[in-house]
Amino acid sequence: MPSTVRTRPSLAATLAAAVLAVVLVVPAMAADEVVNRVVLRVNDRIATLYDYQQRVADLTEQIARADLPLAQRRQRISEVPEQVYNELLQELLLLSRADQAGIVYTDDEVDAQLKRIRDGYGISTDEEFRQALASQGLDERSFREQVVTGMRIQELLGREVRSKLDVGEDLARAYYRDHPEVFMAPQRLRLRELVVLDDSSLSAEQRAELARSIRDELAGGRAAEELVEEYADQGSVSNLIDLGWVAGGDLAPEIQQAVWDLQPNQVSEPIPGRGGLHIVQVLEREDEALKPFADVSEEAERRATGIAFNEKLGDYLQKLERQSYVDLSPPPEAADFRRVVPDAIPVPPAATEGAGADDVAVDATPDAPVPEAPVPEAAPGTAPSTAPSTASAPPAGELPPPPDSTGGP
Repeated sequence: MPSTVRTRPSLAATLAAAVLAVVLVVPAMAADEVVNRVVLRVNDRIATLYDYQQRVADLTEQIARADLPLAQRRQRISEVPEQVYNELLQELLLLSRADQAGIVYTDDEVDAQLKRIRDGYGISTDEEFRQALASQGLDERSFREQVVTGMRIQELLGREVRSKLDVGEDLARAYYRDHPEVFMAPQRLRLRELVVLDDSSLSAEQRAELARSIRDELAGGRAAEELVEEYADQGSVSNLIDLGWVAGGDLAPEIQQAVWDLQPNQVSEPIPGRGGLHIVQVLEREDEALKPFADVSEEAERRATGIAFNEKLGDYLQKLERQSYVDLSPPPEAADFRRVVPDAIPVPPAATEGAGADDVAVDATPDAPVPEAPVPEAAPGTAPSTAPSTASAPPAGELPPPPDSTGGP
């Protein structure tokens, strides 16, 4: 049965807990009470107060590190207790149902998934694998448990939620029609430039005069290649530089401001910049436009499927809760946990490494980032729970998804 991972709490997690203590007033408890007090039971699965507190500390730490405005970080941290408790409830509902459905994997199947994960990260030796796990406070046994947990949840969702989805082209087209902003091709320009060089033998006044002359000749229709050839021997002008297609934000701000409204064949005024005075010519221009459906049909279907999946998943979780024995004992700060809807089902990332887009839950908000999964840690020397507990997840975002690997068994 899955057990809580026993690792030494990181300094960061300790600091996060200290930060959380400022936000939440949690009564002090004896160590054994913290470990053994059950705050949530779903059939034969439980979560203890310690499970909950460690997830709160981890998620608080992640939000504190996030590149967000201070007010937004404070708001999200204030919602952490309810979010974590809600996620624990969802996770236990799914794991309990996986128990009932008899979803199990052989050692060979788990070994094959672990190999896919290792291959995806380019890890070739057992020692490298152990070091990678140790850097995240994990060992091979606990990581294997996480992989099994994630595989079981994904298998369950595939059987009982995804298999019942019927999206197809009609819903994909409806999503495309209702969300045109998602499929806009941004404005872009194809540019080339000449630079009157700062390190030439010319004075600043002479460089400015030369740049103005070149600009006027280009605007008058003279070929840029001829100008380059004319000034090549003087060492005062750069070669002709093809900047290719550029979108907003690709250029230095002063250059973008000078060229962004120009039409094809128009030439910018000399722009002071790195290395000298830049004279930029617009060769082609493509304004913002809606991409043809044929070009984005797969993306539209993926997003429509994500929304349909989340709608089905919400109904499915409610059904599981109605059909399960559920004992809710949330800590006071999480009492109103149902007001905060989790961004995604907390599936351990290790189970979905290398999975295709159709194998992973998609957030219903079109451009919403997928949140990092909380990472519970167990206190050194804690006693195991009296019933199967929740399995912890490795820190999401610390390792990139492995490339070119296949999904789970």
